[in-house]
Amino acid sequence: MVCDTLEENIQYCPLPVNEYSGFYSQLWILTNHISSEINKRSMGADILLTDRTIYDPSIYSTCARDNNRITYEEWKMLVLNFVEGIGEHLIYDTIYLFPPLPFDIENDGVRSTNKKFQERVWELFKEFPDYYPNYNPTVLDPGWSTNRLVNDILEIFDDE
Repeated sequence: MVCDTLEENIQYCPLPVNEYSGFYSQLWILTNHISSEINKRSMGADILLTDRTIYDPSIYSTCARDNNRITYEEWKMLVLNFVEGIGEHLIYDTIYLFPPLPFDIENDGVRSTNKKFQERVWELFKEFPDYYPNYNPTVLDPGWSTNRLVNDILEIFDDE
């Protein structure tokens, strides 16, 4: 059994991200993530650990649509056409949904420090399973621990 990890690609996006993202930002992030997943799987990864899924751009695209940074037609192309179509083929065995950190995060130029934006993203992630049957995350409570996560991942390996 081969296990591999997938590096998050958002830090390489040459366009604005998070609350400043638009259509091309989300398209870049989504297509790069899909390409990276396919590449890792084609290289023989039986288990792929990744910080993001193809569903993440749906959430961020919805935020961008709600803030008039992308049009409904652009959102529809990204979310309804692209993610739903691809989502049927890139199935995740386990998805963990982490709540926002309970403390202020340092501005690293990638993650948003905007609390209101973080809360909106969190709310959308929690609503997402209502729309996508393949998206069934384990929602970790604010008191989640690294030990629990590691134990859950080790159980996946044991089952394989």
